[in-house]
Amino acid sequence: MRRPTLVQAHCISKILEGRDILGLAQTGSGKTAAFALPILQRLAEEPCGVLALVITSTRELAFQLAEQFKALGSCLHLRCEVVVGGMDMLKQAKGLMNRPHVVIATPGRIKVLLEEDPDMPQVFSRTKVCVLSSFM
Repeated sequence: MRRPTLVQAHCISKILEGRDILGLAQTGSGKTAAFALPILQRLAEEPCGVLALVITSTRELAFQLAEQFKALGSCLHLRCEVVVGGMDMLKQAKGLMNRPHVVIATPGRIKVLLEEDPDMPQVFSRTKVCVLSSFM
């Protein structure tokens, strides 16, 4: 990337300041990078367990977001876990116990895991960032 897109220029600096933001833009405008890059910057400064929880509306979008995070965070050895319905819940719970840096989830599946597994809230005890993606 040579220059930030409009949504990135408006959001990234505010996110890095620790402010809450709402970013609206068309498909292909760089929204994912607008929130992923500040998350990765924070991860580079302070590696910890689950730093960010990204809640998204569909399984398909969850996997797309994970691909982008992995590509952007490859030099940081980013650990990313996708938690969505229709997949093996036990396997997903085990993946979360490995404390990935970023968790991308659909609301229903993360709700069930948090409610049914008494160890799960501890996994998210150090989470600093929550992103709600594509809920329009």
